[in-house]
Parts: sequence; C-alpha cells; structure tokens
Amino acid sequence: MHRNAPLVIVFLIVLTSLCSTITYVRNAVWHDRISLLEDIIRQSPLKARAYYNLGNAYGKLKQTERAIELYSNAIALDPRHAGSLINRGNLFDEKGEYGKAILDYNAAISINPEDDYAYYNRGVAYNKIGRKDAARDDYRRSCQLGNSASCEALQATEAPYRKAGKGADLAVKPFPHE
Repeated sequence: MHRNAPLVIVFLIVLTSLCSTITYVRNAVWHDRISLLEDIIRQSPLKARAYYNLGNAYGKLKQTERAIELYSNAIALDPRHAGSLINRGNLFDEKGEYGKAILDYNAAISINPEDDYAYYNRGVAYNKIGRKDAARDDYRRSCQLGNSASCEALQATEAPYRKAGKGADLAVKPFPHE
C-alpha cells in the first residue's frame, strides 16, 4: 500500500460528504418551479428571461399582482421583451384594465409586427371596450398571420352576425405568449 493511501482515502471521504451535502441543499432549490426560478433570479438578477419565466409561473397560480410585477421587472431589464408585454397585457385584460392591456399589446406589436398573439389579444381588449371595428381589424391581421382563433373571431364579426345582433363576443380570453 502506498504511504499516502490513508490520506487519499480520508480526502475522498471528505470530498464525497461535501458533495452529498451540497447536493442535498441544492435539491431544496429544485423543489418546485418557483423556488428554482427565484434562485436563478438571486444568482442572475439582470436576466429578463428569468423574471418572465417566474411571471409565467405565478400567472398560472393566479397570483396576478406578483406576475405583473415580475413581467414589469423583465420589461425594465429588456424593454423589447415582447412576451412579457403580451403576458402583462393579458393580466391587465383579466383585471379589466383594458387601456393598460392595449398599451402593452401596442408595444409588443411595435417590437414584432408579425406577432399574431399580440394582434389577437389587442382585438379581444378592443372588443371588450366596444371598439368592434378595431377588434375586427386586429382579428383580420392575426388571421392573416395564421392564428386560427382570430379567423373564428373574425367570422363571428362579419355582416351576417352583425345583422343578427351578434358582435365579436366569441373572443373573450387572450392567449398567453409561451
């Protein structure tokens, strides 16, 4: 046996114990999506995507105010983060704050004029405030971009439905940006 063998064995035992302890502690962070994302933000507080992802997680839990705050943080870090604008707009829409929702959708469209979700969601908000023509224009543009829900909403706003007294009321829930 080599004369340093006992030292090597002790070193390996200590190293294994240390790694096991670190793994055990780290597993607490991986407990759920929120704890993991909060840890990512603690380690990298200047990454907009981490705030966006955490906003999505809180949004799914119906913790609207916290999700809005996180999307706002993402937008402050990256004003061109269209997903955060769209999802924050969706939460404003859910709260009945349609003006704020429309402002966020407008900003998302200015960043990416090909984003069918932004047009569709803005159409939903316009519909809710009675701006049926603006809603129809947005549904039309979103439909052109390939959004099938917009095509259905657009059909619901066409002449036969308007004459029957039905408006664009089919489209009542915005789509999240994933």
